[in-house]
Amino acid sequence: MVTSDAPDGYELVAAERNVTVHDPLNHRAGFTGLPPIHSPAEILRLPAIQPLPKNGDFTPEQCTKHLAVSPLGAQPGATFKYGSSTVILGRLIEVVTGQTLDKALQDRVFKPLAMIDTSFVVPLEKQQRIAPACSLSAENIWVKWPTNSLTPRFFLAGGNLWSTAADYLRFSQMLLNEGELEGEGKAASQPEVGQTDDQATRRQNSPAFYAWAIFRFGRRDSQS
Repeated sequence: MVTSDAPDGYELVAAERNVTVHDPLNHRAGFTGLPPIHSPAEILRLPAIQPLPKNGDFTPEQCTKHLAVSPLGAQPGATFKYGSSTVILGRLIEVVTGQTLDKALQDRVFKPLAMIDTSFVVPLEKQQRIAPACSLSAENIWVKWPTNSLTPRFFLAGGNLWSTAADYLRFSQMLLNEGELEGEGKAASQPEVGQTDDQATRRQNSPAFYAWAIFRFGRRDSQS
């Protein structure tokens, strides 16, 4: 990992322990992320990802190999940082299942939950249903955002899925039911105890960016 308190601006030091699967699940693996702070680790990461095609024409395996050669920005488990942890987890799913990420999610999550409108690639017959994303400009005018790729090659475990509110509600209900939906069995396997517990401390929950509900399930006020 990189430490920034060295005379020359930064120093590479050994990680105190290996990164566990639990670390990226909680965004505490030590990877750089959001919000950016222009740290030495972020600067050193740029050369590692520059060879990747700008149009996203690469796989999770290729992306993970490039991330693996860039240093961590913090010791594993020490800091909450929303970022490339989900890329690593997506690749881990591929290795464990022996399937591509899209196929694994389809077989183990979307199909069991009857999420019929959720996928990385939008079929031609469904593309007319896409709702554009908009934002309010400084002139108080709604501006339409460019549409993300409908046929990506890079399947990102932390984004670029297309879905509907109805499908998302089915997934959310499954979580509330601890892995079951409508008596049809479990999606993948029973969630481990603690999956819906708050994994962030009170300090990490305080910035607006980290205050999304997904990080605040089962909040325990005793955390600090």
